[in-house]
Amino acid sequence: MGYEVEMKVFVADESVERPQIKERIDSYIGREGSFIDKEDVYYHVPGDNEPSFRIRDEGDRLLITSKVKHKDGKVECNRELEFEHRNTSDRSTMEEMARLLGYEILRTKHKRGFEWYRDRVHIELLKVTRLGWYLEIEAIAEDNSQESTQPLKEEILGILDDLGYSENDLEVRGYHRMLRALEEKEGEKKMQMRASHILVKDKGLADRIYAEVRAGRNFAEEARRYSTCPSKSKGGDLGWFGPGQMVKEFELATQRLGYGQISRPVHTQFGWHIIKKTGVKD
Repeated sequence: MGYEVEMKVFVADESVERPQIKERIDSYIGREGSFIDKEDVYYHVPGDNEPSFRIRDEGDRLLITSKVKHKDGKVECNRELEFEHRNTSDRSTMEEMARLLGYEILRTKHKRGFEWYRDRVHIELLKVTRLGWYLEIEAIAEDNSQESTQPLKEEILGILDDLGYSENDLEVRGYHRMLRALEEKEGEKKMQMRASHILVKDKGLADRIYAEVRAGRNFAEEARRYSTCPSKSKGGDLGWFGPGQMVKEFELATQRLGYGQISRPVHTQFGWHIIKKTGVKD
């Protein structure tokens, strides 16, 4: 178990293809950042607004993480328990176990961008779906004592200063709080959403279809081929719908997607859905 010291700053809107600061960090570190793509699924106990743990898919491995969050001013000092699993095909088994133990999906989060390492410090420039680009800098302390965490805080603040940011620029909210506020705002506005889906009975088949569409297979063609829903004749298109018109699990999963994003298989009373969000309007 380690103690994660983390700071982050907002860099650019989601519409920006690649922030200029990427080249600045490349020059600062002395090498180009490595591309990263992280898809997180957060689980919670029903009724609890905070996640219990997350399963992160990094393509070649799974990371299972539980955090006890603590704020020290604008700095996150989190107690973190994490382990790695190299067989990504076991993901569906992990998800099914979480469901059987009584956990539910709280939300999903997709981040992609670039990372660098500078001695003990990890730097990431990430595009967070629906929130925009953020610069995250973190390091792991041996414990949560002032003697362990304070030097890391000073080092991270020094890097931020070198890159043109100050302590006043730090984002004090966690991604969960920001996403939850966005979801609540959309709910208050009675947001209309449009989505397509592929409905199947078998979880294994759902996982395989999800992998195929993520790899570039045409979603509508896959819906026509596999889906058991009458919408298959329209490539899975369900049209526009508002709050309360779909079962809760489906509505929440669609709400958490960014435009054009595809969900992992979502379980409802009807079976397993792979959902693609195709529109949003007031």
